[in-house]
Amino acid sequence: MRKYRQQRHSMITDDFFLDTARLKIRPLKDEDCESMLRIQGNPAVTQLTPDETWEDIDDAEDFLEFVKWLYTDNPLRDWFRYFFAVTEKQSGNLIGYCGIGNPEFNPSLVEIFYSLDPEFWGRGYATETAKALLEYGFTALGLSKITGFAHPDNAASLRVLEKAGLNQSGYISGLEEKFAYFNGEPFFELSSEQWSAPDENN
Repeated sequence: MRKYRQQRHSMITDDFFLDTARLKIRPLKDEDCESMLRIQGNPAVTQLTPDETWEDIDDAEDFLEFVKWLYTDNPLRDWFRYFFAVTEKQSGNLIGYCGIGNPEFNPSLVEIFYSLDPEFWGRGYATETAKALLEYGFTALGLSKITGFAHPDNAASLRVLEKAGLNQSGYISGLEEKFAYFNGEPFFELSSEQWSAPDENN
């Protein structure tokens, strides 16, 4: 069963979740701080991203406060960016995080993103997560196009975008200095017309 109660720019409530075969994607909570620190404090996770490696629990707590603010209904905001916990159904453990929203360098776009604990790499969880975000974006948020991008050396993440159904349409270029990190990254996109809803019987 999939649960969709939110519309674009609305509040993300505690009972929100996305359901997949092996994962439950839910809002991040204060009690997730230690798990998030384990993930974002690992240089293997952050080395091919624009994120800094977290040093202590304060980094996790500051991030969670920011995430909770993003969940609240803010009518003055003309952009959105939601971060969610990725949890494994079998164990109930938080194994990563993901999200959907406008990248800072171009608020006219909507991207999906994901990051998993290295212990769970290579199991197809990232692709499962990406497909859930696409379904949420097209079905619940009514988006017309969703994009994705990753560091050109991050072959695994680029494969996830392809397996989820996005198509590479070029490379990011021409960004100003503060966003220059993203220049040269392969750019993927998928329109609502190109997207195929998953078969509920599978």
